[in-house]
Amino acid sequence: FAMLSLYIFWRYYVVEKKSKYLWLLGLFAALGFATRSQNALIPAGILAYLIITENYKFLLKKELWITLLIFLIAISPLIIWNIHQFDKPLAQVWGYASIESLEEKSHRPIAWNVWNIFPLYLLPNNSFLGIILFILFFIGLVTFSSVLLGFDLVLKNQDKKLNADIFVIILFFVSIIYFMFIERASTYGYDPKWLIFSGLAIFLIIAKGSLQLEEWLAHHLKKF
Repeated sequence: FAMLSLYIFWRYYVVEKKSKYLWLLGLFAALGFATRSQNALIPAGILAYLIITENYKFLLKKELWITLLIFLIAISPLIIWNIHQFDKPLAQVWGYASIESLEEKSHRPIAWNVWNIFPLYLLPNNSFLGIILFILFFIGLVTFSSVLLGFDLVLKNQDKKLNADIFVIILFFVSIIYFMFIERASTYGYDPKWLIFSGLAIFLIIAKGSLQLEEWLAHHLKKF
């Protein structure tokens, strides 16, 4: 459900601008959250993207408010059931986001071990394929230099070509920041699947690196 909500947002809001399908974003985001509370990181990432690329203007768009309403309607049965069973509207996240829980986690060391995501995702058993993936990943990173050089244009919404790179960067860091500074899973380790959204961003960067390598080779091979 979380991946579907990402797809719907990017295709129908960013690329095709077909607001009539955007209500599906609210539905699948709610189903994703109901399935796994960690999926709340996706709406958080989308919100960060909207703030960076549109400033306050997204608040004036009716289709986004309708999407939020659909989300609240879709999540309401879970909230009602939680209140009835546990006297808490969001019981499944209470152990993660309550004041007591956040206070306890604030005393843990920062979870630097989340950066193990790279060998875990790209070098399983130190395979040869993993080395190739690492090379393509670094090639892909080179293409993201334009974001740093033109970030002021992104904030002014003057270069929409960089928006896809911004979205990938947000997708990567939203999980990293949460598990590194808030959840702080350093004391007991973490399950690699918790960082699946960061993993998705890594493979998107690898895909971009593959396309860039193909472009470079095609350009240079024409000379022979």
